[in-house]
Amino acid sequence: MFCKMRKRNSRKRTGQFFEGGIESALQSVEEFRTAEGSILEADIRSRVQLILDLLDSIEPFENKRLNDIRERIRTGFQKHHQI
Repeated sequence: MFCKMRKRNSRKRTGQFFEGGIESALQSVEEFRTAEGSILEADIRSRVQLILDLLDSIEPFENKRLNDIRERIRTGFQKHHQI
C-alpha cells in the first residue's frame, strides 16, 4: 500500500513539474512574440515612412516623365496621320 501511495505522489509531483514547465514555456513564447511584434511594427512603420519620403522626392521627375510620354504620343499620332 505504501508503494502505491508513493507512486501516486511521485506521478502527481512529476505532472505538476511538467505542467509548470509548460506554463513557463508558453509564457516565454508569448513574451517573445509580443517583443517580436513590436520590433516588426517599428520596422514596417519606418519602411512606409521612407517610401512616403521618397515619393515626394520623385514628383519632379514624374512630371517630366509624363510630359515626355505625352510628347511621344503626339509625335507618333502626327506621323501616322500625315500619311
